[in-house]
Amino acid sequence: MPMQNTKVRAGPEGGLLGGVIIWIYEAIVWVGVQGLLPLAGIPRNATGLVFGKAFQESIGGWAYPIGTSIHFIFALAWGVALPGSGRRFKSAGGRQAWLRCCLRPCFG
Repeated sequence: MPMQNTKVRAGPEGGLLGGVIIWIYEAIVWVGVQGLLPLAGIPRNATGLVFGKAFQESIGGWAYPIGTSIHFIFALAWGVALPGSGRRFKSAGGRQAWLRCCLRPCFG
């Protein structure tokens, strides 16, 4: 049972850490390299991606806390879902199937 408790705790912690790492990536690539948006626009962008640009504009400053919440709720959900699905893909064939499933949208 101690291993299960560790996995339950590590999932959300990993998800939140992943959320921070994603924001660092977005700051470097979207803001620094590509210049797509200002640094302060990163949290606001999540609101627009989920609810649309019109909604993002209509709620004004609330787009920042809502976007931050969306970002970390999704990161937390992935942190919980992926460790839970690990048992399913333990074999080498299972790992390959998981990778194909994840990479198919990228490579057609």
